[in-house]
Amino acid sequence: MAWWIALSCVWASLVLPDSAFAEPVELARWGALAPATEPYDDPFLEMSYQQKDDLRTVLEAAGQAGNAELERRSQEARGRLRDDGYDADQLLAQRLVVMEKRREEATGVTGRFLGREVLVDGYVLPLQAADGRVHSFLLVPWVGACIHTPPPPPNQMIRVDVPDGLEIDKTFHAIRLRGVLEHKPTVSNLFLVDGQRVVEASYTLTNAQAWGEPGEISVAAEAPVDGNLFARAQIWINNLFTSAMRSIEDGRSFGAAGFALMVAFLYGTLHTLGPGHGKAVVVSYFIGEGGSLRRGILMGSRIAVFHVVSAVAVVFLLDLAVRQTTGAAPSDYRLIRLGSYGLIVFIGATMYGRRQRPSFINGGIMPTGTTPTRDAPPALPPARPQTGLAPGSHLLWARFPAQGR
Repeated sequence: MAWWIALSCVWASLVLPDSAFAEPVELARWGALAPATEPYDDPFLEMSYQQKDDLRTVLEAAGQAGNAELERRSQEARGRLRDDGYDADQLLAQRLVVMEKRREEATGVTGRFLGREVLVDGYVLPLQAADGRVHSFLLVPWVGACIHTPPPPPNQMIRVDVPDGLEIDKTFHAIRLRGVLEHKPTVSNLFLVDGQRVVEASYTLTNAQAWGEPGEISVAAEAPVDGNLFARAQIWINNLFTSAMRSIEDGRSFGAAGFALMVAFLYGTLHTLGPGHGKAVVVSYFIGEGGSLRRGILMGSRIAVFHVVSAVAVVFLLDLAVRQTTGAAPSDYRLIRLGSYGLIVFIGATMYGRRQRPSFINGGIMPTGTTPTRDAPPALPPARPQTGLAPGSHLLWARFPAQGR
């Protein structure tokens, strides 16, 4: 009987694959990649904006000894904090502790999966691609991370390098990877159409390969943005857009396409109205020059809408031209960005030339002591239709106000 058992074991070792005896590969969920941290006192969570501003004044005064005015403001700030039950020196000391703890929460790793082969589900943010294959990318817990939204913490991003590349068929779908998870902090330049962003990742996945269908992605509580309601709303809208894009890829639904287009357009309009895009500069110009707030908001909204429409049109036409010419999708959109900058220069030069033409016609020099007035502006063709064609060109319109009145 013993010889029969031994023979069976030998036969099984020869016939069955090695994977039948291998330890099952565990799925590393994003929630388990963030380490557990010891509770700590964070008084800043309960402090009001005014209290934080007072503490900022105290900190600024400590770094600028000899500034009498700043020292006076610092003493007043200390008094207000004292009246509210806070000690400024203790807060400044605790500030260093909180900074270190928050950094640990964001970048610290757990040793549970390190050095082991694991499965990871996530979305791809390409860093380097060629010939339809992605060779370097960041694996993130939600689609669109880092794109017009604050990035996830470094311990919620994984750097993946695949020399032979991976073919990503569906951009807005999650993928499942199998590889060895390691703690190797990296800093990557993530290229976006409108600029670059430096992002940190605490993990790397080596010997990575696509492996099966992804399941439900579980994100750590710390991974969604710790910021304000507006930042969270951006991610929520982005997820809506992603769901619609997945529906388009799966079912080719016209309803989903229309919904995605509407969400993308409204999001783009809201985004371009933000302080970072200069529409607020146009609005403030109208108000500062004695105009009405209504006209300022109306003009800013018009520029924002035209900005979005023209951006979609320019990218679509250039993408179509490249595909028709080369037979493949563009691998690098830097040329589109440089072309947009060129349009800004061209539009600005054109508007400046039109602005100066009347003075050249009248002899090149205006009479001494005369200035253009609001009642009699130079008779120039309006430049409004040009603004917004390239990102940032609306600021050129604000530099030549006489044309827009």
